[in-house]
Amino acid sequence: MDGCPFTLEQIKHLKNEKITPQLVIALELQDEELLAKLEQFHFDPFTQLMYFTEEDIAEADSEVQKRLELREETREAIEEKLSQYRDFLTAAEEEFQRQLVRVSGEDSDDRIFLNFCNAIEGSF
Repeated sequence: MDGCPFTLEQIKHLKNEKITPQLVIALELQDEELLAKLEQFHFDPFTQLMYFTEEDIAEADSEVQKRLELREETREAIEEKLSQYRDFLTAAEEEFQRQLVRVSGEDSDDRIFLNFCNAIEGSF
């Protein structure tokens, strides 16, 4: 279930249906770094993917680059979303503590990928 649970409602639904994920990975960033990334980013409305750096954009194919929209949000709106995410993460930690693996999002992209792979391999 890639990307699930992603909301408090999904956690409740999984619990009600007695579905326990084999693995839950939490990508962690310091609040200030996350706030800085989310204040301004490019967004592909077709795929719903976000691009935070010029390098990310350069690596996307030309069709994706044409679709990208600059998104800017107020600090207050981002802080509210961050607060909601923290509430979600607390609930996920309580419900799935045995399946939860934390991965630092502050490492290089290659290191993050390897940490995800290690978390997945370690769950089998």
